[in-house]
Amino acid sequence: LRQVMEYSNQAHEWKQKINDLMQLVPCPIRRMDIMLDFNAVTCLAGTPELVEYLRTRYELSKSMVDQGVGHLIKEDFRLVWVYAMPVFDWGIYGWLEREYGAVSISALNVFDVEPTKDISDIDKILRGLAHKVTSVPMLRECGGPWEYYIDRLLGLCRQYRADAAVFGGHVACKHTWAIAKLLKDKLYDELGIPTLTIEMDVFDPRVASLDMIKTRFDDFFEILTQR
Repeated sequence: LRQVMEYSNQAHEWKQKINDLMQLVPCPIRRMDIMLDFNAVTCLAGTPELVEYLRTRYELSKSMVDQGVGHLIKEDFRLVWVYAMPVFDWGIYGWLEREYGAVSISALNVFDVEPTKDISDIDKILRGLAHKVTSVPMLRECGGPWEYYIDRLLGLCRQYRADAAVFGGHVACKHTWAIAKLLKDKLYDELGIPTLTIEMDVFDPRVASLDMIKTRFDDFFEILTQR
């Protein structure tokens, strides 16, 4: 178990380095890789394979930073998804980059869990595991009073220098819809960031098809461009 935790700690250290690169302008990382990182950490934390994967990802991205180039030739907008993201068609993120130069720079499901510093005995290891469980998305944001959620998203938008936010409202998540307007107002009042709200199902395009979502973005970017 201690060896597993050592691998996990190393992986989280590399992931934090990747997160730091994502905050740079222009961003050296495409949205697809950011989403794949989430899946990799979810499935492979505690393995040497994840450590090697994230180390390689960091080195490739850092080389782009050293060359002074980003993933896009011209980065016009930086989007933070402040709730769910559609996964029934990942092509939406490439479309945003091609059509509007809009990088989906961050989202609620960003892994930035701190490594467990002390793994000298079983009690400390289990405390570290418990801390990680309560620190991963979305339990971290949605497992308490609404301030947890609001403060977390304000912090993400500041960190990643967002130009706009997207609230992908999954139809079944009624608890989050209850504070969607509070979040939208906070982002605009404190950071001057407008928010696009989309009612959708993360997995089922029958609620909001890809074409419908693109139409909402077309209207939103027309307003952003005027701003």
